[in-house]
Amino acid sequence: MTACKPMQKAYEYKEHGHSYFTFYLAEALISHDCADEDGNVTPYMLNEYIDHKIRSLSPEKRPKQTPLLNCSTAGKIILARLTNTKTKSTSDRLTELLIVWATIALTSLEGDQ
Repeated sequence: MTACKPMQKAYEYKEHGHSYFTFYLAEALISHDCADEDGNVTPYMLNEYIDHKIRSLSPEKRPKQTPLLNCSTAGKIILARLTNTKTKSTSDRLTELLIVWATIALTSLEGDQ
């Protein structure tokens, strides 16, 4: 997944101190709007979420970039698993997300050996 297509530029979202892509990526990974009914966030859902958010900006604010996803898999890739966290703080939700990512990374490393 990349912030934009080839020959495009990734723009800074100055009001938020990140690029548009990074801002909406971080938002998506803690938002239930980007998760399926089981709380799973997949690359496809993530790309769709970020693209929709960028396209929803007013024309004068919208950057001329389109997030790009190039992914092939034989199974479902889960980048994050959100639980019913309406009562949990953002910090707690991010901690849970980091644990899921670490588990995925370790599983991937073990499979490479």
